[in-house]
Amino acid sequence: MSVFEDLQLKLEQNNAPILQFLNPGLTRADIEASLARFKFTISAELFSLYEWHDGAKLDETVMVREQWLFDTYLFPSLDRMKELYNDTATDKYIKLSHLPIMDDIGGPMLLLECNEKSKQYGMILEYDVEALEYDTIITKYDSITTLLQTISERYRSNLINIKNADDYLEVEKIGKALNPKSKFWKLA
Repeated sequence: MSVFEDLQLKLEQNNAPILQFLNPGLTRADIEASLARFKFTISAELFSLYEWHDGAKLDETVMVREQWLFDTYLFPSLDRMKELYNDTATDKYIKLSHLPIMDDIGGPMLLLECNEKSKQYGMILEYDVEALEYDTIITKYDSITTLLQTISERYRSNLINIKNADDYLEVEKIGKALNPKSKFWKLA
């Protein structure tokens, strides 16, 4: 079972509210055409992510938490991702090779490193200007695959909504186990 099939199954088993907002996936040709202006190579994982679903629709008439994929993160459509990319193009912490693949509407963002020459290529970085534990940006997931595996494991463990400190400690264990190269999980 692919990581996408596993996550889809976990979402369905948990009757996750986001299911009603997920867009159908795109074709590889549509993704290529949409991202043609970028000066970096689009990873196979990013293609697979948007072939699975083209993010989720934002519905302003519904509580935003119903549209979260996990924590407070929204999964933006490819068009919304490009808007977020343009909005962050002048940010001093975000590089032009960082694609926003999850966002928190003005809060933290998860960014995919797309520079093939970077040691962090393919990793997911968390960008959070209000972070106290680190300086604005840090590696959080080793890849799109481990991000989705982490989300699936949190659904499997009934930890998708953190209710207390014990829950957070369990989430940290999952994050550390699935993302051994990422610095975020080593802070705890």
